[in-house]
Amino acid sequence: MPGSGITSRWSWLLVPVGYLLVAGVWIGVSSTLVAAMTKTPAEAERYELFKGWGFVAVSGAALALLVWRYERRVREELGARAEAEERYRTLVEGAADAIIIVQGTCLGFANPVAAQLFEVPSREALVGRSMFDFVDPAERGAVEEGTARALGELSEPQFVRRQLRTSSGRVLTVDVGVSRIIWRGQPALQVALRDVSAAAAFEERSRRLERALRLAHEGAAVLLRSGGDDQVWPIFCRTLVEAEPLLSVWVGFEEGERGPLEPRASAGGSASYFDGLQALLRRGEDSPATRAMQDGRPCVVNDVAKGDAFASWRTLAGAHGLRAEVALPLLDGQRAFGVLCVAIAQRDVFDESVVQLLQHLGENAAFAFLSERTQKRVAAAEREALRLAEELSTLFAVIDTALVRYDGAAVARRANPRALAQLGFNPVGLSVQAVVDRLGLPPAIGTELARAIGGAGLEGLEVRVRGDAGRTFSRLVSVYPIRDGEGRPAGAVVAARDITALVRQADELRALAARLHSAREDEALRISRDLHDDLGQALTALKLELAALERQVELGNHRLLTESVVAAVELADQALMRTRRLAARLRPVSLDQLGLGRSLEVEVRDFSERGRVSCSTSIDLEVQPGVDVAVALYRIAQEALTNVLRHARATRVWVTLRREGNSVLLCVEDDGCGLSPEALTGLGLVGMRERALAVGGQFSLEPRSGGGLRVVVRVPQTGANQR
Repeated sequence: MPGSGITSRWSWLLVPVGYLLVAGVWIGVSSTLVAAMTKTPAEAERYELFKGWGFVAVSGAALALLVWRYERRVREELGARAEAEERYRTLVEGAADAIIIVQGTCLGFANPVAAQLFEVPSREALVGRSMFDFVDPAERGAVEEGTARALGELSEPQFVRRQLRTSSGRVLTVDVGVSRIIWRGQPALQVALRDVSAAAAFEERSRRLERALRLAHEGAAVLLRSGGDDQVWPIFCRTLVEAEPLLSVWVGFEEGERGPLEPRASAGGSASYFDGLQALLRRGEDSPATRAMQDGRPCVVNDVAKGDAFASWRTLAGAHGLRAEVALPLLDGQRAFGVLCVAIAQRDVFDESVVQLLQHLGENAAFAFLSERTQKRVAAAEREALRLAEELSTLFAVIDTALVRYDGAAVARRANPRALAQLGFNPVGLSVQAVVDRLGLPPAIGTELARAIGGAGLEGLEVRVRGDAGRTFSRLVSVYPIRDGEGRPAGAVVAARDITALVRQADELRALAARLHSAREDEALRISRDLHDDLGQALTALKLELAALERQVELGNHRLLTESVVAAVELADQALMRTRRLAARLRPVSLDQLGLGRSLEVEVRDFSERGRVSCSTSIDLEVQPGVDVAVALYRIAQEALTNVLRHARATRVWVTLRREGNSVLLCVEDDGCGLSPEALTGLGLVGMRERALAVGGQFSLEPRSGGGLRVVVRVPQTGANQR
């Protein structure tokens, strides 16, 4: 309320100053007139008396006039003041804003709106209270300074925004207008308060959304320029920190499938914070990042200092100045594979709208990472596909199986070199029926192959094809269907494996089995005949000699008795020798008694005497394989020497037995006429090959330089030096 004239500190001087002014003028003027008008002292004394009463009359009249005018002015000013106070009270009482008058630090007046603003029962409850009861402690110093400045220097109203705390403890944001006035004769401050909490909250929310939108835009721009490779994440974090005054940003991904969360890049925070965070994650302790990973939704902490969850993380974050953080999961569908964490040094920043905007940033980061990973996987798959294609192409070219690729119409599109060699012509462009007809096969085979190419497939069809020279070749044909991406038949690969050798070996094995059966019967018949003819006759003669010996004993003829005993002993020796010879035919006893090396020497010596062929041996007597290997090598050597005697017409034979690396080598060679093609399928050679294979060995026939044949057997050293 403005001040009035009657309250001026100089108003009381008006009466004395006026009186002195009138008295001075009167004394001066009256003394001059009296001196001019009188000639005698008596006359002057009389006029002085009249002058005194005149002064009293004039001064009284002047004072009366002055008091009358002053009273009228006072009445006018009091009326104006009452009218102004009424207008001021009406204006303040009806104001929409809260208005208070502050003298010193106490409230001297408050309108009803102020009572509502401060949440007190009535405005009278505010009068006399300190204004600092309603000032936020954080702003007390600024308010004290502003109050002192307003009382001393304020010439124009001031407007500021402050935090106000109501009697219930609620904090409001208010706009404050301050004017200096005279209240009840004393300087005071008229303060107008307007609650702008909603507007301030809206402005703050708008600023937060603007910041979040800027973060999302800057982050998306980095990801769009650079993709999602490993080099982009440090740039991504640094860009976010530079775009807004964030305290820290970091991004992490799980190590491997379902592995622990591992920070990949960070910016803005101290190295000690990230070291502590990494140690916390490795220990498996709970944090906003791990919670976001587990739940697949954002985890928001708006006040690090409040709350019981994430105790270890809260301690670490608070020590490094973090006040709020949001952890955004990076999702692949419904599964989180990483996390983006944004922290700031302010509380209550991440409301729902801000988090929604930041989620778009997390979605962009997840998309960039997944796109880069997909591109890497596609590139790796393409490289693998090219590698497999090269391998398949190489395999297609070098495999020892005829392969022909047919399309869905059963027309050949590609054939490998083996197929060209087996068919004798190029089947590309020909239908499967045309290929069958050209090979001279029954039409039913073409029909069966076409049905198999159409999707039915085929496994192990044996086909016999007659060659140009009249030879018959056996093929084992299989059909492997090929399907497109929707599972429909798209052709097939026909594989034909040459099983001519296998068929021949099977025939040889069947013939060998038949021969072995016949040989066993012949051997049994021969042994039976030998037992009957040789051993039976010897035993019969021995029986007769023993009977004669009995008669000589009865007759007492000592000379004849001695002759009969000698004859009986000779017969017994002959029977024993024939028995040993029969046993040796069944199994060489020398193998058990002498070992493989000595037994071969004995066999070679007997062969040389029987066949009158010069023989040389190079036998390592230290080679002592297992029993099965020794028997196999001995029988192979016997068969090889028998073949030399029967077919080779050789004059010299060489037999070698030695170690060669990890194998035992047996070699029988001669200088004979070699081996005819017909003899290659003989049962003797088949038997030797089967004996070698039975003990894990290798059998080969090699022409000898200078003429002749070399039979070579290599058997692994397994069982060596065993008896």
